[in-house]
Order: sequence, then structure tokens, then C-alpha cells
Amino acid sequence: MKIRKTQILILLLTLVCLTTIQSFAQQSKSVWTIDFVKVKNNQLDSAVISLQKNWGAARFHAKKMKLVKSYLLLIVNQEIKANADYDILLITEYPNKEMYNEREKNFDVVFKKHLPNWVYINGNKTPRDYTEIKYDLVFEGDLPFSLKK
Repeated sequence: MKIRKTQILILLLTLVCLTTIQSFAQQSKSVWTIDFVKVKNNQLDSAVISLQKNWGAARFHAKKMKLVKSYLLLIVNQEIKANADYDILLITEYPNKEMYNEREKNFDVVFKKHLPNWVYINGNKTPRDYTEIKYDLVFEGDLPFSLKK
């Protein structure tokens, strides 16, 4: 009888450990956001510069603070652009769902600490003056391709 209780206890502890490991593994999956951005009035150069100085700079600091894992600004090529209503993709990889869920609070900290004011170009213009987010996509897991060179 004593052996049976010990076996049951070991089985229960094993199940608890496996559940904890599985829960941790699920929590550590990356969360990706992709913003599909349309440039206003054919001002691609100004839009890209403005995005780099604001969106890109914020992600640079967020990456240093381990709030994001990676980020990328992609300019859509002419062939794709001819069949799409967007010009730029803004991609951010968050380390896990928790960081994604806390992104607004975390970016508030980043902006207050590192970018207290928008970086204006051409006088007083920000990325919002040059761009419009048409739609966005959020998903969890690994990309089917690598963004690393």
C-alpha cells in the first residue's frame, strides 16, 4: 500500500511539472505584429525618414530594454505595390504574449524616457502626417522564414 501512495505521488508531481513546462513553453512564443501602411501623397522618402526617427527609434530603445525581440521596416517593391493598398510593412516581434499585452504601457515608458517629443521632419510633421495604417495583423509563434541576414 505504501508503494502505491508513493507511485501516485510521483505521478502527480510529474503531471504538475509537465503542465508547468508546457505552460511556460506556450507563454514564451513570440507574438508578431505587422502594420500595413499606406503613404499619403506619394511622400515615401519623408514617410520612411519620419518612421525611422520615431517608430524605429522607439523599437531600438524597446529592444535594448528587452520589451521587443526584433523589428523591421520594409518598403514594398513595385510589383507587390501594384496589387496592394499599402507601401510599407512595420513588423515588430514581441518576446511573448505578456509583453505584447503590455506594449502600450511599455512604449509609454520608452517614449517618456528616450523620445519625449516626436522627431519632426519638414517643419512640424510626424509619421501620421505621411502615413495611414490600412490594417494590421497579429499572430503568435514562429515565422515560416527568417528575418536575419
